[in-house]
Formats: sequence, structure tokens, C-alpha cells
Amino acid sequence: MSTANNISALLSIYSASIPEELTKHILVVSTNLTKLADVTLYRFSNNGVIEFNELGNTTVMDIEEIFRLVESQNINLLNYHD
Repeated sequence: MSTANNISALLSIYSASIPEELTKHILVVSTNLTKLADVTLYRFSNNGVIEFNELGNTTVMDIEEIFRLVESQNINLLNYHD
């Protein structure tokens, strides 16, 4: 099972206790990390480098947004239980 699938499964379990906006950002990040793992890079070429960098930058911004959401909503993800 891929990381994105594992994260999706966990979010489905805890979705009632995690804000929807946060859930969306977590899913986007997990999907982007899977895509980053699949980008083919070539040693002597820029093929894939631009795609990798753009996707990586977008993913970092989404991760920063996740942190902002968690901090602003005072969410403790480690202690969430239904």
C-alpha cells in the first residue's frame, strides 16, 4: 500500500475530528510526494528537473499551510481520538 493510500485510510478514520481544509492539504501533500517519487530525472539532462522542482516547491508550500492550520486551530494531531 502506498503512503498516499495509508494517509487516506488514516484520514478516513479521523475525518470527523480533523478540519476539512486540513484534510485536503494533507491529501494533496501525500499525493504530491507520491508523484515526486515517480518523476524520472536524467543525469545529463534537465528532463524532469523542472517538473520535480515545481512539484517540490508546491508541496513545501502545502506543508507550510498544514503547519499554519494546525497552529492557528490549536490542533494536537497526536492526541486526536473519536
